[in-house]
Parts: sequence; structure tokens; C-alpha cells
Amino acid sequence: AVYADMDLTPEDDGPPTAVPEGEVDAFLQVVEALQTSTRAFHSQCPRDEWHTTLERVGKAVETMGAMLLADTNPTRLQSLLFPVSGSAFSAVIAYLTARPKKSPGAESTDDAESAFAKLRGLMFQALTNLISLCSQDHLVSEEEPQDGVYPELSRRCCQSIMSERGVEAMLAVIKSKESPEVLRVAAVECLFVFVVRNGHGRSAFAEGGWIPQLLTHLQVESCPVIRNFICAILREFANQHAASLVECQYFHPSVALVQNDPSPDVRALTTETLDCIFKVRPRSFASFPAKAALVEAVRQRLSSEQSADVLNAVFRMLETVFAIEGFAYP
Repeated sequence: AVYADMDLTPEDDGPPTAVPEGEVDAFLQVVEALQTSTRAFHSQCPRDEWHTTLERVGKAVETMGAMLLADTNPTRLQSLLFPVSGSAFSAVIAYLTARPKKSPGAESTDDAESAFAKLRGLMFQALTNLISLCSQDHLVSEEEPQDGVYPELSRRCCQSIMSERGVEAMLAVIKSKESPEVLRVAAVECLFVFVVRNGHGRSAFAEGGWIPQLLTHLQVESCPVIRNFICAILREFANQHAASLVECQYFHPSVALVQNDPSPDVRALTTETLDCIFKVRPRSFASFPAKAALVEAVRQRLSSEQSADVLNAVFRMLETVFAIEGFAYP
């Protein structure tokens, strides 16, 4: 994937600098090229023009990424990514929901659709990079005002994702039975970065009521990589949004995951999530609906678990539970 291995952490958060008007115009031209090309896929684009258009879009995405990475000063990023019009976010997300139409005179568009699926994967990577560049919550100190450049960049990133229905696009691909697995992995990785790196995005996802959808899909998902990502995403909600997990009955499937899931990452992450919920909401353990099943799951892990990460998570959860059991509820 383009720029997948590059460090997207801004090199310098120095004083705001004026962005040359010509640079903004050049970036907007790239965004406009993406917007113009996506409209071609909504019409019956002749078959022989498919690959030419796809190649042109791929080059535009590469150019956009290179321009952003040339100088990752947050003030510059804000000027390029959030002008009055022509948002890069809307241009990229449009490809995630586009569906190619059959070319005139063609019996099949399987090859074109396959190429378009690869392009959508590239767009998920581009969106992941955009989110990473804008979401630098870990660089914001407690002393920095909430209207500082980093918090504002993060907020506008989340606002763009939500207004363009980016979360819905990610979830649709993750749950799609028709989409190639590599594309679904790209979608869940993008969602993971949005939830982990962007505090506004994490809150918006929880408040949007999407946690139950993710939990429901986890129980039917067969791809180990996607299952790992979903568990990691759910883990992110355990600190500040534990109530959302409790309300969507996270406890019932979590016990089965701890006991039976073949992936040690899933077992460890699920146990960590339970531990965190019990820590921040001790009363949730008092009303835990499946204590006997949890005890059996823990017994099984202690007797047969080979993963050190899983065992460490189980021991930490037991420590939390023992502390809670000695807590006198008023």
C-alpha cells in the first residue's frame, strides 16, 4: 500500500506558517481530479477507458499523499485538507461507496470490478493516512488549549468522516460477503486508526450506536485478522465508553471468546476488555450475567493456555475481580 510504511507523525509542531496560495490551489486541483474521476464510475464508462481512469486516479492519490507528507506542519495540513470547498476526505470516501456500472457492449465487467476493488483498497489506505496525519491526540499535552491546532485538526477530521458517512462505508465493507478479504482488512484497519488515534472519532462511534453492529459481526466473522482488529477496537471503548459495551451485552459473547476463540490475540484482547470494564465499572461484575461460565473459561485458560499474553491478561482480570469482591458496596 502507498505510504503504508512511512512515519506519519508530524516532524515539527512549530509556529503557524502561512501556506502559499499556489500550493493550496495545486492541492485542490488534485482533489478535483479525484472528484471528476469518481463521477465516471457512476456512469457507463466504456470498457477501454476503465483502466486508463483507474491509473489516473491512482496517480492522483499518490500525488496527494506526496504533497501532504512533504511538510506535515499541522497548520499547513489544516489549510490543505480543510479549505472552503473541495475536501480531500469527501473525494476519497466517494470511492468507498461507488459501484461501477456495466460498460456498454461488454458481457462482463469482472476484470474492471476487480481493478476497482484494488482501487478502493488504495483509497482505504489513503483515508487511513489522512486520519493518521490529522489525529495526533498523543502529541497534545494537558496544558494545550482545546482550540489548539492539533485538537482542531482532529475535530475537523472526525467531522469530515462523519459528514461524508465514512464510518458507514467502513462498516459496510467490513461486513460485506462479496468484498475481497484484502479490502475488508483495509476497511477494518482504517476504522481501527480512526477509533484509536482520534478521540473525537472514538466518541462519535460510541455515541452513533455502532458498537452493537461491530460486536454482532465479530460473532460471525471468520477472518482472523479482522477478528483481531475488531477486538482491538472494542478494547478502546472499555475506558471511557464502558457503559456502551455493557449496554450492548458485551459480556455474553466475551466469555465464549475467552474460552473458545482460536486466536490468542482475540482471547487476550477480550480478557483485557473485561478487566478494564470491571475496573471502571465495579458494579458490572456484581451483576455479571454469566459468572459460572466466566469461571469455567478462566479455569480452562489457566490449565491449557500457551500464550503468555493471554495468561497475563487473565491474571490481571483475576486481580481486579478479587479486589472487587472485597469491596463493600453501599
